[in-house]
Amino acid sequence: MTDEMTSRTQRRRRLTLIGLNIVFLAVIETTAIEDFKLMLTVQILSKIIAPLYFMACTRYDAKHNAIFEIAGVWGPHENWHVLILIVHLLQLKALIDQNP
Repeated sequence: MTDEMTSRTQRRRRLTLIGLNIVFLAVIETTAIEDFKLMLTVQILSKIIAPLYFMACTRYDAKHNAIFEIAGVWGPHENWHVLILIVHLLQLKALIDQNP
């Protein structure tokens, strides 16, 4: 197997695992989060916006001047981490609201 084929196979496996992770989390979050608006917000942020930003915008931002960038300190990847932090805080809010 050539290096290119190995790379494609590894990428396909990685994307499959990411896709399965998104599906499994969507099912669990949909059934576990009782507040519909909060659940929908978590789903949209974590299953649509975050992956799209990571796959599209980080590639663009890496080649151009990014919004909210401090050269050598803060870049596009850190923006993605902030987005995921917001998702986790919303998930935590759902847990706290449902278990007073």
